[in-house]
Amino acid sequence: MGDIMEIDKIEITDNDIYLIIYPKENSVLINNEKHNISNEEIEKLLNIVMVWNHNYYSNRGLDGIRFSVKIYSDNQVDEYRGLREVPDNYLEFSNLVRGLYDKR
Repeated sequence: MGDIMEIDKIEITDNDIYLIIYPKENSVLINNEKHNISNEEIEKLLNIVMVWNHNYYSNRGLDGIRFSVKIYSDNQVDEYRGLREVPDNYLEFSNLVRGLYDKR
């Protein structure tokens, strides 16, 4: 991953949580309110996601974990998503996202 300042925004859905990170502003939008976020938090999130495959899917069961991360930069969107299957470090990701969400 290049410089985080090249990223326009990071759109995250983790089950019932939705937020948008704006790295250039060091802000996170939660429920239409902006809050501060550090470069370290953004880098930690990106380091978690960058080792993922783009798709995780399991057809077992009807309910389960649902997540999506969309990284917007250079007029492109890099998307990572999962339904009922998750990467090995998903819990670390989910805990970080919930920590950000709790800033509201």
